[in-house]
Amino acid sequence: MSVTTDHGVALRVLHVSKTFSVYPRPSDRIVELITRRVRHRTIQALCDVSFTIKRGEVIGVIGRNGAGKSTLLKIIAGIMDCDHGTVEAYGSLASILELGTGFYPDYSGRENIYIGGACLGMTLDEIERKIESIIEFSELHDFIDLPIKTYSSGMQARLTFSTAISVDPEIMVVDEALATGDLAFVEKCIRRIERIIQSGRTVLLVSHNMNLITRLTKRAIWLDQGKLLADDASETVAKQYELSMYRQANDERAFSDEARLGDQKIRILNVRIEGQQVQDQVFLHGTDLIVHIEIEASIESETACFYLAVHRADGLCAWTATNYQHLDERYQPISTPFHIKPGRSCISLRIAQCPLNAGSYGLDVGIEPVSNIATVGDYHDYFPRCRKFSIVRQDSLVLNKMCDSPSTWSLRSR
Repeated sequence: MSVTTDHGVALRVLHVSKTFSVYPRPSDRIVELITRRVRHRTIQALCDVSFTIKRGEVIGVIGRNGAGKSTLLKIIAGIMDCDHGTVEAYGSLASILELGTGFYPDYSGRENIYIGGACLGMTLDEIERKIESIIEFSELHDFIDLPIKTYSSGMQARLTFSTAISVDPEIMVVDEALATGDLAFVEKCIRRIERIIQSGRTVLLVSHNMNLITRLTKRAIWLDQGKLLADDASETVAKQYELSMYRQANDERAFSDEARLGDQKIRILNVRIEGQQVQDQVFLHGTDLIVHIEIEASIESETACFYLAVHRADGLCAWTATNYQHLDERYQPISTPFHIKPGRSCISLRIAQCPLNAGSYGLDVGIEPVSNIATVGDYHDYFPRCRKFSIVRQDSLVLNKMCDSPSTWSLRSR
């Protein structure tokens, strides 16, 4: 990596490629040297990646695990060499890549600030000027002179990030450093990053959190299998990336029947979702979703209760209803009993103006002999995660909330 000056450009990456040799066992490397027989496979981490960042720009870098993001940032930071291509940095550069680099467990937190700061390129005078503010930001006053091996992982993250963020470069490279620590401290770190951005610094930020990417950056690049797939406005690239992730998440339509419970006197044959699709099983927020539950009954029932629950990808229940307990269009509780006869039939449920926000979801569908039975084992049929689907928005793909509903705002002068 070369460091030079240019009044308009902060960073230029030109045709960068990088491959790694992976050996099944460490000893295979020696065997290969002795026998001259190839014992490794080659992984293309980066393939002909090029882009330019202007001075003061904040760029997000997104992609799946193994896409080449960390490799790219290590090459930009000068920690790793590329096989082909060049990286030109126009100004001083600092990186926050792996929290804890240069920190030693037997030394105190205070001593590790000196060691870690030196590893990040800070001078002794600079560390001494900033050490009290580093300790204050970390909120570790009571523990700062204890060995860092006595710290919890969250405390270590606080200390290492507080030290790293105190560096004052023209270009800052951040790789998932905001993914650790408790939520309050993560938000504190984000506010610090925002102040750095507002000061006019150039920032290159890697994250899997699309909320963070669209919040902090205006432009994003998307890496996939070492190749640059997109370089555009953050919301545009985030939408393309999320749609790709939703397509992958929805490829597996249902769990195995082995997960099902019940006596099968009324059994679920199939579950289908209809609605305004952006692509297969990806539906538009705020439009109607219709869930069709195809069933086959060997008995007659006037009390069968049909249950449907929508779960987020993290397992949190986002929405649920039964035909005996649901809301009408005026948000009033109502009941809709069915008379089920032997044979095949279809139960349909319409979720009007689906309020679920952008994300991946799974459906649980169950059939109870009567409403509110005591245990799941008493079901006629219970089919967890029988369908996967996703929701996207037209206005903003990712927002920090689970669902939307109408609201009215007003102003009254006193």
